[in-house]
Amino acid sequence: MVVCTCGASTSLRTLWTTQNPGLHFHRCNKPSSCEFVAWAEPPKIENLAVMIPALLDTIKRHEENARQMFARNMKLEEEAKKLAQEKKMLKVILGFGFFVVHVLLC
Repeated sequence: MVVCTCGASTSLRTLWTTQNPGLHFHRCNKPSSCEFVAWAEPPKIENLAVMIPALLDTIKRHEENARQMFARNMKLEEEAKKLAQEKKMLKVILGFGFFVVHVLLC
């Protein structure tokens, strides 16, 4: 365990900045914080500074794609409702037409 220069215990924290993603450091646990920082060993994953921003970009692209697909789905559902109503109306018209033809022929 790393101890601060003021004698207080420290906690291990992780940076998630684009410059130092995944970098671990020890910070003083005192509420008044004496600004003690001790860097821990570097992360084991190589190229983390490249991987995390790329993954964040991928997430953003997928979220945008999902929004677009949702909007398209809403339009298609609305169109399907209109077509179902149109089908009902055509069935009524066709039934009425058969009725009229039957009455005229009989």
